[in-house]
Amino acid sequence: WHQQSKFTGNGISVNALFGSSVALSRDTALVGAPSDDTPTSVTGDFRPNNGGVYVFRLEFRPPEIALRGNGVDIINGDTTPSLEDDTDFGSTLVEFGSPSNNFTITNSGVGALMLAGTPRVRLIGSAAFSLTQQPTSSTVAANGGTQTFRITFDPASAGLHTATAIIENDDLD
Repeated sequence: WHQQSKFTGNGISVNALFGSSVALSRDTALVGAPSDDTPTSVTGDFRPNNGGVYVFRLEFRPPEIALRGNGVDIINGDTTPSLEDDTDFGSTLVEFGSPSNNFTITNSGVGALMLAGTPRVRLIGSAAFSLTQQPTSSTVAANGGTQTFRITFDPASAGLHTATAIIENDDLD
């Protein structure tokens, strides 16, 4: 998918599909990327040289990532820790620390979501945070598929500790 692509069908032969030479009846342009998670589609028709009309539909079916902690949506780019969505690990005594919170990656899109990073989820910031469970697969299935990961907080010293989770993926936004 390119920001500006043009699908031009005049004179395209698809003998294997229809058993005869086929030409598109018109040019169809696909410009830009979808602005939301709704599939983008273009329809048209093939008009084989031997007669008949075959309708086609080209669909762009994007994945759509969502992240939840404690069953609550975490907005992309949110930098404010919250007890509600488990991004605030609370106060922990150094000698008795180690709370762990689970987070769920969900794909609400109609195409499979690919987690592109190595590791799949990574943390930057304080070493007091560690990923103690990675997602089991780099693919999150379409239409509600999920993968989970766990972050553990085990501070070695008192004070405020912060980290950011990075999840590289092929969601368009």
